[in-house]
Formats: sequence, C-alpha cells, structure tokens
Amino acid sequence: HDDHDDHDDHDDHDDHADHAHASCACTAAKNNWAITCADMAPVKAAVAHLDAHCTTDKVATMVEGDVDEEACHQAYMLFQAHHDHCDHHVLPTELEGKLHVYEHDFEDCFIRRQYDADMEKCPAVDCADADAMQAATTTLDASCSNDCSSAACKNAIQLVLMAHDTCDESLLPSNVEVALHDFEEICEDKLCNTADAPFVLTCEEDDHDDHEDDHADHEDDHADHEDDDSPAGALRASVLSVALVGATVALLA
Repeated sequence: HDDHDDHDDHDDHDDHADHAHASCACTAAKNNWAITCADMAPVKAAVAHLDAHCTTDKVATMVEGDVDEEACHQAYMLFQAHHDHCDHHVLPTELEGKLHVYEHDFEDCFIRRQYDADMEKCPAVDCADADAMQAATTTLDASCSNDCSSAACKNAIQLVLMAHDTCDESLLPSNVEVALHDFEEICEDKLCNTADAPFVLTCEEDDHDDHEDDHADHEDDHADHEDDDSPAGALRASVLSVALVGATVALLA
C-alpha cells in the first residue's frame, strides 16, 4: 500500500482543514443532501462529478471554499458517507475501490457503519491502547493485502473497525482510517458490527462545534466579495445544488 504514502503529503494540505472530520450527518443536513442506502442515484451522480471535475490535478489548482472546490468536496463526502455507512452489497460494483482515487484530496466526514444482522458483534476495544491499534494496522499491511482469511487478519480488521467507529478521534493513530479504507473490501467477510442494533443517523452538533465555527468563519470571509445576488454567488448556488442533489453534472461544464 505504498500509494498511501501520499496521504502524509495531504496532511500538510491545510486548505482543507476546515472540513476535518465533521459529522457526515451534520454535513448532509447543512447542505441539503441525504444519506440513504436505498438510493444510489445521488452517489453515482456525485462520483460522475468527481470524475469530470475533481481529479487531483484540478483540485491542486483550487482554493478551499471557492465554488468548484466546495462542490468537489461535497460530492466526495456524499460518496464517502455512503461508502462507509452502507452495506457494500448495495454500493454499485463500478464504484467499489473508487474512493481510493479521491481520498487523498479531501478530508473525510465521520460516520459509523450501519448495523448488519448477518455480522457478528465486534470485540470490545481499549480506546487508550494506541499500541494495539498500531499493531493491527501493521498486521494488515504485512499479512492481509491479498488474503484476509487468517485469524490474525480478522482480529486486526475488527479491532481497526471498532476503534474507528467507537473511539474518540484524538485517541486514534493517524493510519487507522487509512487502514480501514484499504482493507475493508478484501476483508469484507471479516467485518463486524460496531453498533448493537440498527440506528438512525442524527446530527450531533456538539461533537463538531469547533469545526462548524471555523467553517462558518471561513464562509463569512468569502461573503464580502461573493454576494448571493452577484453572478459569482448565483454560480456558487448552482454548482452546490448540482453536487448536493445529484443533478446532471453537465450544468457545470
């Protein structure tokens, strides 16, 4: 997984810091898109937008908060939220593995995997034991890239998944999330439930107040030179609407 070495470079890309790990449910509610595992049409549209407008080369020229960058980031988070939350069997086959193409260019939002009655419950994890989490990611990298059938691989992916979904982000080694995205497909048969029962996604604003305040300040910075009634403001509204509700990306050409 040498391709994920580039992730370290992305950590230095502070332009996206305002978005760092906000709640996907809050982001969706705030930007008028929904996380609905039964409807993959908006996900397909979001990925089509990413493919057409948000390649790494194009994103490198964008300014955080501008119309094109915000539309790309919203499209990415819509895709990522469904990818991480929904059963992989409902994700269109052509989109599996696609998240890796874009995850270096945008910060994720946080979301837990939905309960699956066919999966066992994840073993409890000690959120204070960063060494165990690091050991699990090392096991995955060293032994599970091509085959996740061993007990060691099963234990490792389940520990990483449970830690990601239930531990405070400040306690997680930085590579836990990367490892989860790297191995959740090849280890799909070994995944487990981090929730005790099906749950309804809700926006927990208190967990993300700092993020929301930072982002609000950032948006205010743009307000002075991008009035809602101006052509630029109208374009911004149009682009965001396209990205968020899955309308045709042709409008953005």
